Amino acid sequence: MQDQAFRLGHMGDMSKLMVLTPINDAEISMKDLGYPIELGSGVAAAQEYLRSTSKPRIQ
Repeated sequence: MQDQAFRLGHMGDMSKLMVLTPINDAEISMKDLGYPIELGSGVAAAQEYLRSTSKPRIQ
């Protein structure tokens, strides 16, 4: 999928955790269509991004 992009749309509010579901669904769909993707790689990247950009809640 190099040099290709698609948009994940939603209606209404979305929490940081809710964004992981469509990423997971996209991974499964790409795998089913034969794209060479490692399941969980997109979700893991999103989790790391969310962790690195969020303010700590526990001090």
